[in-house]
Amino acid sequence: MRKMLPRCAIAIGLGLCVVGPGKAGDLDLKAIDSIFSKYTASTPGCALAIKRGGETTIRTYGLAVLEDRVPITAETVFEAGSISKQFTAASILRLAEEKKLSLDDDIRKYLPELPQYKRKISINNLLDHTNGLREWNGLEAMAGHPPDTALLTNADILRMQARQRDLNHLPGEAMSYTNSGYVMLAIIVQRVSGQSLPAFTRDQFFKPMGMNATQWRDDYRKIVSHRAVGYDKVKSGFRRNMPFSEDYGSGGLLTTVGDLLIWNDALREGKLGAFIAREQSVRGQLNDGTILHYGRGLIHSRDDRGVEVYHPGGRAGFRGFLARYDEPDTSVAALCNMSDAAEILMTLDHYINPFKQGEVIDPAERTLDMPGLFVSTGDSYIIQIDKQNRGLVLAGVGKIAVVSPHKYRYGDSLLSFLPNGGVRIDDQFGGVRLFSRVTPTDPELIDFSSYVGKFHSDEVSADYDVSVRSNHLALAINDLPAEDLMPRYADVFSAPNGWTVRFERNSDGEISAMHLSSPRVWDLRAPKDVRSQ
Repeated sequence: MRKMLPRCAIAIGLGLCVVGPGKAGDLDLKAIDSIFSKYTASTPGCALAIKRGGETTIRTYGLAVLEDRVPITAETVFEAGSISKQFTAASILRLAEEKKLSLDDDIRKYLPELPQYKRKISINNLLDHTNGLREWNGLEAMAGHPPDTALLTNADILRMQARQRDLNHLPGEAMSYTNSGYVMLAIIVQRVSGQSLPAFTRDQFFKPMGMNATQWRDDYRKIVSHRAVGYDKVKSGFRRNMPFSEDYGSGGLLTTVGDLLIWNDALREGKLGAFIAREQSVRGQLNDGTILHYGRGLIHSRDDRGVEVYHPGGRAGFRGFLARYDEPDTSVAALCNMSDAAEILMTLDHYINPFKQGEVIDPAERTLDMPGLFVSTGDSYIIQIDKQNRGLVLAGVGKIAVVSPHKYRYGDSLLSFLPNGGVRIDDQFGGVRLFSRVTPTDPELIDFSSYVGKFHSDEVSADYDVSVRSNHLALAINDLPAEDLMPRYADVFSAPNGWTVRFERNSDGEISAMHLSSPRVWDLRAPKDVRSQ
């Protein structure tokens, strides 16, 4: 019989519920509290559960609902974001174990609505983010609908994918993290099993394991006991930020830190069966044999000195982190209702797993590291690296930490300067991007009027209007207000939201199309309306 976590009477602000002595193994709880010290009796906050050496500790910080000053407790239910993916992956693996599908199957066997692309997309490609499907959130934004501004279902997202004529890349040729693949997996679970993913996971996992607080956001209007409200920080204080949508599979799991520890124990101890235990530990692999850090909804540490299996999560005003470490034997679950919590959760991870810190060296040893403008191959993604004092900063990210000669860390990604003057970025998933140095454009030499016109994309059903205002190029989507574009290099501009806007010229040198790219949507083409020429 499962040992239940105790109910805790927790004071507003900081609460403590400890099973066993006042330390989780050899962790210093005062040091952990200091990581979360910005969350107080008047702010949103986090719930944290740590299991080490058979002892479970739950710490809580801040309020679940600001309006009514409801404190976060061990029973508070949060949205888990992409932590959800491992549950979707486990559902697919259960169906594979039952011989109801094969991981090598072409996904069009179950999703015939999708186009016939140049190469088969397998279920394995969906599980490991090697499928090339464009990110549905990014597509919605390029249609003029930023995330969580429109009610979407999984069926809506499937229809959106069915309109895409191109992929980010050929399946298996690269790793591009996309929520679209996991929504497709959720639909496959339903079509193969005859049950929705919420019903399937309830019957297969949640009820048998005693994860009684866990469910999916398949109806955002549903009443959920002990549910936290998500928040953003704004100048006036805080603002609600809830996911008013009904997509799930890539995210959408509603759960508690205690239930997540039950799940971690089940994966570690093989309680889901030998097949799932084995298959969910498999890392993805590219066509050229490259082994990824990502596999089946989980990220595996790149450092052999300290083995960690984990996944962060984030949606609207919620952030989360779930990890298990082999050395020392530790399980950690953290869920927050504040959108600025990602950095805090990363600090927690680095505190528990010091192997992530890396070696800091003297800045004087960096001789090839030159600031500049760089563009990646394939997706035209732009990064700007600037010098600041004796260090370097990555625009939009901040200062990047030195870990070895010519190698830097930001978040869980590594940035390396290459001998050819380019840059390589290795992300936490095992994906690699190569960047070439480009020469910035002098705005004084640009004929902005040559880019003016109307463009249209059938793939996202959007009209784009490019105009000149105040000696700047501006881009408007449908009827939304126009935003200025920043010149970067020849025929390429940046939008305020980080998109790259690249203009295509025909054989006569005239603008014939516009290409939009973001980190998860590569090269969406919008031809110019000939009537605007």
